Amino acid sequence: MESIEAKIKAFLSGEVKDDPEKEFLNVDYSLDQQNYELSARGVEPKSPAEFKPKIGTTITYVVAAVIFNEKSEILMIQEAKRSCAGEWYLPAGRVEPNESIEDAVKREVVQETGFEFEPTTLLKVESSHGTWFRFVYTGNVVGGQLKTVAKADQESLQASYIADITKLTLRSQDCLKLIELGREYLKHRAEWHSEQLVISRPVPNIFLRLLIAIRSRQSNAYSVLISDSLVQHIPMTEINPARSVHATLKRFMQVMLRM
Repeated sequence: MESIEAKIKAFLSGEVKDDPEKEFLNVDYSLDQQNYELSARGVEPKSPAEFKPKIGTTITYVVAAVIFNEKSEILMIQEAKRSCAGEWYLPAGRVEPNESIEDAVKREVVQETGFEFEPTTLLKVESSHGTWFRFVYTGNVVGGQLKTVAKADQESLQASYIADITKLTLRSQDCLKLIELGREYLKHRAEWHSEQLVISRPVPNIFLRLLIAIRSRQSNAYSVLISDSLVQHIPMTEINPARSVHATLKRFMQVMLRM
């Protein structure tokens, strides 16, 4: 179990100490298994077992940046797109094929705000079904100049640090929860978690690895759920592109715990 403890510590600190070629052979709930289970219940699977994620074709990755200045003002951009021209939102956009997630957020920030951005931590990952994912970063401005109306282009009309977000006409209200999350992280980051970024590594599909802990009321000690299908490892499921991540997770938990 010593190796498992080392993996859990690495998992929590954002490090990787496993071999992906071996680790991802230990998927406890693959798409093929999920489809077989559906077929056994008389339900036609919506996703082929050979589904492969491909940016811009079968999946969409989106990035967004939550950036504050020394006055705790939030950096916002005024949209130039015809569908929402003049409305305000966080610097955000789609990841391009063969582009890393961090390169994408740096590119979107400089294109839409004029600032060079260095991401320091991943605040949140959101998903819709199993094919749309948004990666929300915070970090620091390390160069560049704030984009003014005189430099308006197809990326944005302008950028500005905003003290009172309620005075803006927003493209979508969903950015409010991200801004609040950013404020909470900056306020409590010493208590929450260390700075963590996405780890770049080749994997054949999109997987969810779970760290499930149970606390004993008697001893106050924690036990961690470990899978032992081939070798002992942290439980892992393949994300089903026809389901939400929550639906896949719920079913995976039922399978693991025979609920």
